[in-house]
Amino acid sequence: LGDTGYLVEPSSPQQLAEGIQQIFQNLDVANHKGLQARELCVKYHSVDAMAAVLADVIADL
Repeated sequence: LGDTGYLVEPSSPQQLAEGIQQIFQNLDVANHKGLQARELCVKYHSVDAMAAVLADVIADL
């Protein structure tokens, strides 16, 4: 997924707190990551993207 978010161990409240602090200390970076994540979601998971995948599957039948 590239650099589109922050990874923390799910069982680590300390890492989660540090991740949240990073977001608020670097809002420009966090906003940029959010835009990159949205672009990936639209590219691979939008209705149009899923329709293209389904059309390819049906064409291969």
